[in-house]
Amino acid sequence: MAFAHMSFPLTLCLAACYSTVVVSLRAPGNVAGLDGPLSQARGSTGTSNCTVSSSRSMLGMRRQQSTCGKARVLAGLWNFQLPEEETVADIQLRCYIMGTSVLAKEGEQGECRIPRTKRCHPEQPGLCRAGTTCQRLILHRRYELEYVYHVCRE
Repeated sequence: MAFAHMSFPLTLCLAACYSTVVVSLRAPGNVAGLDGPLSQARGSTGTSNCTVSSSRSMLGMRRQQSTCGKARVLAGLWNFQLPEEETVADIQLRCYIMGTSVLAKEGEQGECRIPRTKRCHPEQPGLCRAGTTCQRLILHRRYELEYVYHVCRE
């Protein structure tokens, strides 16, 4: 019974934190902290060639610096918003060995793709890394409210 009393404040806190994120994504022109060019879709898959300038691995996570830019993706949409109110975000692309889901290493060339589990744009599904597709997900469904977004998934 004590768990039931604790879950409501936790839910309320999560909802407040989550709504702050949504509001910050909706701010027009708010791309603070983005430090690279937006990637322009090239070719039939929308990918571009890249070269890795540095690559480090720490605690199972790999950091990579490459010539890849950023891609504009859909950030998400509440079902009460009008379609023209779609929010966009910029996602950092990573350099993968051509046609694989393996990250290119320092000095190697590859293709720029959106990493798995990152947001994507349904009109450019070819930007997702090899082995993943741009899928529509419903994050929240309660009281007739839905938050829909797209993400690269296996």
